[in-house]
This record gives sequence, C-alpha cells and structure tokens, in this order.
Amino acid sequence: MIPSQLVLRHIPKSEALINRSEVQRLITISEGWYILEKIQNEWIYNDLRFGLIAIDPDNPQFVFRYKLEENNGTITATEDRPDPSNMNAVLGNLWTRIKGN
Repeated sequence: MIPSQLVLRHIPKSEALINRSEVQRLITISEGWYILEKIQNEWIYNDLRFGLIAIDPDNPQFVFRYKLEENNGTITATEDRPDPSNMNAVLGNLWTRIKGN
C-alpha cells in the first residue's frame, strides 16, 4: 500500500549547547545528523539517522532520543525510550517499514 500523501514537518535545529564537549561527542556519533530542541524546559538531542516512530501521529518521536541534563557542570545524556506499553505498535510500525509498505 502506497501512502496517498507525503507530509513534511519542519523541526528547527537549535545551536544551544553545541559547544559543550559532551554534546559534540553525540554530534560525532550521529555523524552530524541531529536536532537539539528544548521541550518543556528539557533539552532533547535527537539522532535523525533512524527516523521517527509514529505511535502517536500528533507527537512522533525519533528512534534515538536523549534527554540532556546538567549536573555540577557536566552534561549527561539519558536515552529517552518510547513507552514500553506501546511496544507492539512500535514493532508493528518497524515491520511495515522493513517490508517497504
């Protein structure tokens, strides 16, 4: 089944925190394919290489997403995984993408 329409969404790329060595390491790992955004007073680092998971069509999340927190002058990145109760939907969407449908 081929989708009837393509929906494009613009997500701004923030430059905040990019000079921090901890964030530079994430940028290197993601080969420069990232978005850094602030959501409800939290900094989120998204690795764009693996795309979005659209469990909730109104609020899709990137497959690899990290919350950035500063403690005692050091930024730590904690992986922010999708809600495990929705894992059947995640795997179903992934399987559909793998099949190319």
